[in-house]
Amino acid sequence: MRWPMYQLDKAEQARAERDIRAAFARWKEQESADLLERARKRAGNELEVSALMEPYVGTRYALKGKHGPQRIVILSADAGAADAVDFDKRREEFGEHFSALPDSPHLRGTLLALQSWFGTAELTIRVDGTDAPLMDCFAMLNATPFAISRPESGSNNSHVTPGLARRSAGLIKTLVEALQPNLVVAQGNLAWEALEVFRKEGLVWEQTKAASGLYFLPVAHPSARGKLSWSSTDSAYFKEMVQPGIHEARKQLGL
Repeated sequence: MRWPMYQLDKAEQARAERDIRAAFARWKEQESADLLERARKRAGNELEVSALMEPYVGTRYALKGKHGPQRIVILSADAGAADAVDFDKRREEFGEHFSALPDSPHLRGTLLALQSWFGTAELTIRVDGTDAPLMDCFAMLNATPFAISRPESGSNNSHVTPGLARRSAGLIKTLVEALQPNLVVAQGNLAWEALEVFRKEGLVWEQTKAASGLYFLPVAHPSARGKLSWSSTDSAYFKEMVQPGIHEARKQLGL
């Protein structure tokens, strides 16, 4: 009999989805207006602020393996879009991205991180005896729920400023606490800014021994240029920094 490599903790999956939806809704109602106003002031007359981008949580996020929970969160800086992207729309978009090898360097790098975490070279893993797409098995948070762009350039020119990332730190901390991951991979400097609140509270920040079952791995953004790019297995940065860092996280977490 072939046993599954991973199992879905259905109770934890339901809790994580419920808690992160509730946390984001509270923030949206109570604090988003202030951050949006700051973003608009920063943008000025020549720039515009993107619509809200809600978190992504895969339908098989709350996985557990032989040694317990094995949950991964990717923290990055998404370009944003003109129209709001809610929780369910994000799921639909990720399904489209990961139905085959992603085109964008960002998503190819994210896929490599997931493959390293789950120990596979495939686009699927075994969950409860069936093949589950990797895109279903992680969560992604944005360094800030807004981005800034020039209207004539479209969303491809959108970016997140360090100030917005720092002001989003409280939201990121709340969302991470709702998801209760084992590993947070922070992609790029702006994602590191959003995680500063964890370092200030004495929680694990860099590639050191995990505390309380949570490990942070700050790395370059997959679509970075030159030597820091890691959108393929041929990338020296991926082979020397990202993959060993994820393997070390597994080791420190006892996975």
